Amino acid sequence: MPTLITAYAGPTGATVHITDARDTSELSIAGHGSALVQKCGDTLRIQVVAGSAWFEVSTRVGEPSAVPNLSEAERERLALLVEENGEVLQAIGKVLRHGFESRNPLDRSSETNRLQLAREVGHLEHAVNRLTGAGDLERDTIDDARERKERTVGRWLHHQG
Repeated sequence: MPTLITAYAGPTGATVHITDARDTSELSIAGHGSALVQKCGDTLRIQVVAGSAWFEVSTRVGEPSAVPNLSEAERERLALLVEENGEVLQAIGKVLRHGFESRNPLDRSSETNRLQLAREVGHLEHAVNRLTGAGDLERDTIDDARERKERTVGRWLHHQG
C-alpha cells in the first residue's frame, strides 16, 4: 500500500498531499502554501508553512504514516481544528497591530478586523462542533472547563470588569 501523508497548516489553509513516496520518482506533491520535502535515506521530512503557522511531519518511507489509534476522519477533524486555530491567531494579531476597526488599506471595501475575527471564531466553533458531534470530545467536558475558567480567571485579569 502506498504511503499517504496529508499535512495541513493555517492560517491560509495550506495542504500538502504526498502519495506513494517509496520511490523518489513516484513522489508527488499537490497543494498550496509553502512546503519543503526532504528525503534522507528512508525518511521523509515535510515542513508546511502558511502565513504564521507551520506543520512538520517525518515518516519512514514504506511505513504507514497514520497516527496510531486515530482514524483518517479523526485526523482530518483535528487538522481542521489546528487550521482554524491558526486563522483565529492571525486575526487576533491583526487586531493587536492595527485595531478592531482597521481594514486592508488597499481595499476599502474589505471587512474590518473585528468582522474577520468574528468570522474566524465562528469557523473555530464549527471545528469544535465537528469534534463533539463525532464523539471525539464531550460537550459536557468542554462546558465544565469553560465554566471553571469563568470562575477562576478573574483574579489574573487586570482590565476586565
